[in-house]
Amino acid sequence: MKILPHIYYRPIEGKGRGMFTALDIEPGSLIEICPLILIPVTQSAFIDKTEIYNYYFLWNDEFIALALGYGSLYNHSNHPNAKVIFDYESQEIQFEANRLIQEGEEILIDYLDGDPGLKVWFAEH
Repeated sequence: MKILPHIYYRPIEGKGRGMFTALDIEPGSLIEICPLILIPVTQSAFIDKTEIYNYYFLWNDEFIALALGYGSLYNHSNHPNAKVIFDYESQEIQFEANRLIQEGEEILIDYLDGDPGLKVWFAEH
């Protein structure tokens, strides 16, 4: 697992937790590489009845993925400042800045990968 040393999480009212940076992160910078726990999709009906439902990624047709490290704590935005990269060969998820993320700013990703036909399962703030 690789992570920038100035990344941290903190509580956010109404959202639970969020990931933040204590230093500026330049566009294109790698924020974190997370190993995964791959769970067969055949087990997702059970997982979806638990709190883990709010933290996993859809990996492929066969698996869902729970990211270790801070990977499952990044919050959603329709205007994210970071992107998610699935590395299927190494079975890791990478987070990369897609614009300047300023000191103290929350690091946000797009859970829907820009697909306007999809909707998040929670109330957006």
